Amino acid sequence: MRPIEVYRDRLILYGCGDSLDDYEGIDGHAIHAYRSDLCLMYFPTLESGSGRLLGLLMVPLQARRFRLASVGEEDMLRLGEMLSRISRPFGCDVVVEPTGHLALRW
Repeated sequence: MRPIEVYRDRLILYGCGDSLDDYEGIDGHAIHAYRSDLCLMYFPTLESGSGRLLGLLMVPLQARRFRLASVGEEDMLRLGEMLSRISRPFGCDVVVEPTGHLALRW
């Protein structure tokens, strides 16, 4: 995961990562330490005409067997906390919505 920034009302995603990749099944500490099996789908809401960011919802997913599946509450909280921590220097925060999605606050 990389930070999220809103600059002049425009969304900047510093690397969205891979939703699916061909690294699954390769042993190593990266999957366990960094949870490279977790990913996000980004759903921005933009103002028509200006492109100004109105909102950003993110859906946490886990890649297993080259398929995307919902994550559990623990993984969702982990992703939200990590995104908040790395995005805070850019004036952004990530919160968990009651729907189970993550939302950007700036």
